[in-house]
Amino acid sequence: MRPGEPDLLLLKRVAPPADVRAFLATVELERRFDHPVLCRQLETGRDGEAAFSVRELALGKDLRGIVRRLVLQQQAVDEATALWVTRELCLAVEHIHQRVKAQEAVRCQIRTRSVVLSDDGAVHLVGPLAPGSGLDAPADIRALGLGLHEMLTGTLSASEQDAAGPPAGSVAAGLIERAVVERSLARLREAIEERTAGKTPTGQCVAELVKRVFPRGRQTEDAWRANLRTAARSAAFSDTTVPRAAAAEVRPEAASAALQTNPEETTRVVPALASTRTGAALPAPTRLPVRGIAFALVAIVCGLFAVYRLVVLFSPAQGRVVVRSELPIEVVVDGVTPGQWAPCDLVLPQGRHHFLFRFPGSGREFKREIDVPPHEVVELRLRDRDFSPAKAP
Repeated sequence: MRPGEPDLLLLKRVAPPADVRAFLATVELERRFDHPVLCRQLETGRDGEAAFSVRELALGKDLRGIVRRLVLQQQAVDEATALWVTRELCLAVEHIHQRVKAQEAVRCQIRTRSVVLSDDGAVHLVGPLAPGSGLDAPADIRALGLGLHEMLTGTLSASEQDAAGPPAGSVAAGLIERAVVERSLARLREAIEERTAGKTPTGQCVAELVKRVFPRGRQTEDAWRANLRTAARSAAFSDTTVPRAAAAEVRPEAASAALQTNPEETTRVVPALASTRTGAALPAPTRLPVRGIAFALVAIVCGLFAVYRLVVLFSPAQGRVVVRSELPIEVVVDGVTPGQWAPCDLVLPQGRHHFLFRFPGSGREFKREIDVPPHEVVELRLRDRDFSPAKAP
């Protein structure tokens, strides 16, 4: 995300019964940070009892998800990449300890699900602070060691804030032992640099890891980012209620895009349309004739439904097969290749069809015959456990 301005922003709103005061205090502390691994907090403000924040959006894949996919393939993160990621996180946590006073009631929140790796080799730590009793260097060192152990072994810890840290005798435990005794994050960083001496790992190893675990290609990734920007732009300019109370504390234009009327906690992605450093405001959403647009949309939907019924009445008998999956599964129907990627929605002639499901990178697959009735929907859901080693075909 650096150098230059952020491409997309994450707008977050918190309202009672959530602890609004603790949320604002944490965000204000995070605004002190200026480190490439930590997402910058750009705006904060209040709207009555609710509060909101605006920060950079880290685009990429979360580390916990990457480790889980590697576990399904009976693999783990290679040592050079794991050490590089841990070193980057260690530098970020050192920066946090330098900017946050010991008596402030927060703690570091170091979890693999909060670490985002991008396909350009960047490492990001999102939501690094949480309410607590104060920063604790040994606890943060053990948390970094636990994340390193998870990457090296593929062992998903039951508690991401395990006070005991990685198990004794492991590589991670050996690296953090002296640092915990000395209560020094710098000592952990030095231990990692000593272990990687001569290997010169760089962010390129992170980029290669992300592309290996998610083998969909750069073109697909760029299309996903473009769709996200389009959806964000639509959300930013939608006809929403402008929270007037926030205008006195932050830019009113930014507040109008940031806040929603939903209770409790809400997040939204919007495009960064202006420089935050120069103080230029985000353009306010244009007010539109809501009632006229609503009638037009109802008329369009009714017309489309009528056309759909006519098409169904006079078209050959067909049905739909909806394949849902938490993982990127290749779906081949009746031997036609290349196949599609789940999740997907297929329209097929009625009758029996032969499906082949492939898990990329592992060579595992299974076959299934599905009867497709006319004008009906057949739903098939694939889960993690369907591809566990114990159930692999």
